[in-house]
Amino acid sequence: MADVFISYAREDKAFAHRLCEALKQKNRETWIDAEGILPSAEWRQEIFGAIEAAGTLVQIVSPHSVESKICRDELSCAVNHNKRIIPILYAEVEEESLPDSIRERQWIPIRESDDFDAGLASLLTALDTNIEWVRSHTRLLTRAIEWDKHARDYSYALRGVDLKKAEAAVALGDGFEPKLLPLQIDYILASRKAATKRAALGMAAATVALISVIIFGAMFLLKRQESALNLASNFREMGIS
Repeated sequence: MADVFISYAREDKAFAHRLCEALKQKNRETWIDAEGILPSAEWRQEIFGAIEAAGTLVQIVSPHSVESKICRDELSCAVNHNKRIIPILYAEVEEESLPDSIRERQWIPIRESDDFDAGLASLLTALDTNIEWVRSHTRLLTRAIEWDKHARDYSYALRGVDLKKAEAAVALGDGFEPKLLPLQIDYILASRKAATKRAALGMAAATVALISVIIFGAMFLLKRQESALNLASNFREMGIS
């Protein structure tokens, strides 16, 4: 799970890698496709999987990224998964050409004419805002997606401490961004249902075991009493004879 996924157009590669290295120096786990994808990998699946597992998508905004289909696809993936999105203005663009998911957010300008270090500081502040909630959201999303891909098999459900943390995260995230997806809420509810069912089955099993012990104990006592009576009867017969 990375803190940041960097989305950029190939023409802006030099700046994207500079930003990536600067974030790594600040101890932020950063995913960028040139480093994250093996040559033989199915790159689209790798990219979308990396977005799902990242806390924040940083979109480098430029005329090139506006025209890039893969940048649009990456942004759509982030929007569909309710990811936190932080636009970095690298080169001037017409606002009307931008999707709402970029235009409506607060941009951080790091153009060639801007102070790179100041822009990086603003980005780090944005990344650290509600960081625990963002990480909880990401962990819950990756597990919910796995559960959904496996036909919502109960064996993938949250249990124990993980389930309690997820339920607490719902309360923690009230009013925070990004919002939980219906899939995440369904996953928590299904996990609680599975936990309740396991508890009920465990209680039923314990009850059956207790009843079995009681019955066995009663039979054991009856058997002892029967043996005692038989022994007494034998003694009487021996005395008579």
